[in-house]
Amino acid sequence: MDVLKGLGEMTPPALMVVALLVIAKYIVLPILKTHQTATKDLADSFRTSAAQFKEALDGNSLAVRESVDHNERIITNHLSKEEARDAVILAEMKSVATAIERMNGRRRETDGNG
Repeated sequence: MDVLKGLGEMTPPALMVVALLVIAKYIVLPILKTHQTATKDLADSFRTSAAQFKEALDGNSLAVRESVDHNERIITNHLSKEEARDAVILAEMKSVATAIERMNGRRRETDGNG
């Protein structure tokens, strides 16, 4: 109560300073501490979200990489039917060799070298 009696004896500028101190101590400081705590909580939340997002992206990257590898294997297997391809090439080469021999035989016959 003595404090209240002392307030009545203060000049208006001194009362203004006291009022500012009271406002600062009981209103502004608690608000600043609340903001500081909220900012820390948000930063922690963002770090956690970023870590989860990174993990999800890494998982997606791995899935895409595996999918690309799988598709490459499918394409390679599909295109590399080597036995069938080799058989066709061999048949064509025999065909060409036979045709060349026929042409050479005809040339010999016409040249008189046969």
